[in-house]
Amino acid sequence: EFNHLFGFGVLDAGAMVALAKGWKTVPPRYHCEAGVMNETRQIPPTKALILKIKTNACLGLSTEVRYLEHVQVVITLNASRRGDLELFLTSPMGTRSMILSTRKNDDDS
Repeated sequence: EFNHLFGFGVLDAGAMVALAKGWKTVPPRYHCEAGVMNETRQIPPTKALILKIKTNACLGLSTEVRYLEHVQVVITLNASRRGDLELFLTSPMGTRSMILSTRKNDDDS
């Protein structure tokens, strides 16, 4: 379980120290660009717009992704009422992260 406001919850410091004693570090950091979408899409007024980006994770290259620590997403959009927007990023394993929540009092256009 993961809470977007509080993270993963209570931590067991003793267990963390025990795990740290046998910790294996990940390999050096690499950059792999997953994909780009440049087409203009319209968000349906009463439905969600779902965009899927497929990637081979740079398979076979020196920058092949074997471990993933973070993802960077760049989004450009226009909206008539930005407070109505809600954005999520869903990982291939199904972890859903909120990027932007709705803001009922934000009616700036």
